[in-house]
Amino acid sequence: MKIRNLILSLFTCLTLSILLLSCQPETQQLPIQDANVLPGLASPIQLEFEYTDLIWKDYFPLIETIDSFDLPKGLRSNPLVGNAGIKLIGVMDEGAGNLRAYVGGAPYDIPVLRSKTQQYLFQFSDPKKAYGSVTISGSMNDWNPTKDSLGYSNGFWIKPMALDPGNYEYQLLLDGRESLDPNNTDSVMGMSGNYNSVFKVASAMKAMGIQLDSIEQEGFAFEDQNGADRYLIYWNNLLLDKDYYQVLGSRVTVKIPAEAKAIDSSHMRVWSVKGPSRSNNLLIPLSEGKVMD
Repeated sequence: MKIRNLILSLFTCLTLSILLLSCQPETQQLPIQDANVLPGLASPIQLEFEYTDLIWKDYFPLIETIDSFDLPKGLRSNPLVGNAGIKLIGVMDEGAGNLRAYVGGAPYDIPVLRSKTQQYLFQFSDPKKAYGSVTISGSMNDWNPTKDSLGYSNGFWIKPMALDPGNYEYQLLLDGRESLDPNNTDSVMGMSGNYNSVFKVASAMKAMGIQLDSIEQEGFAFEDQNGADRYLIYWNNLLLDKDYYQVLGSRVTVKIPAEAKAIDSSHMRVWSVKGPSRSNNLLIPLSEGKVMD
């Protein structure tokens, strides 16, 4: 009787173990990429303001092999002359996204980084329209007094500008006479010894940082205090799906693809994304599927 009960217990444990293992999520087999199609580790595409020219040969030696591509949300494209590449048009909603190109049915992924340049509306208040013309010259336009004339609307002289975050020195030309901005008390001494008015363009992108926390048996973990909306996690030139990472509070555990074990040298790359902001690029070198110290 004791032997029979022991056998039943062992059978029950074995059955439960099989059931538990069958319930565990399995990562899908990754598509096979040809290292000659997209050689090396693809450099991120740093977007310019409003449009960016992407030359295919900067990434794919044989551009005629590209079957199709998918763009990040917020971007559209027009072909460049001779199909040499595409013009990426628009403003990406998120701080980082992904461009996926298909070659021979296999996907190849390239990180895309949102432009830091943003639209800034300069305004000069003149409710009674005391001036017939207003022009701005400063560090934003190489101190060119004829480049940026302001238009008048509803009591303000205005000029939209595409600018990077930072401080900008300037002078106004009020009916042709150079002057400090009478509506702005912020000024600094310029290189010529004269004072210039100053305005600041604040960044829409908040500073975010991630760092490696620990090396795990089958992967690694990193610390993220940013409350990210999403993560872009790459193995070489392939964006991994959510099956490859798990988020628990501020700790994110990443599983290294089993396919990495067959390769002497490969890399993992990680970006944390929250709205228009993104983190630094966490680069993890691998050797036969293990994190290199």
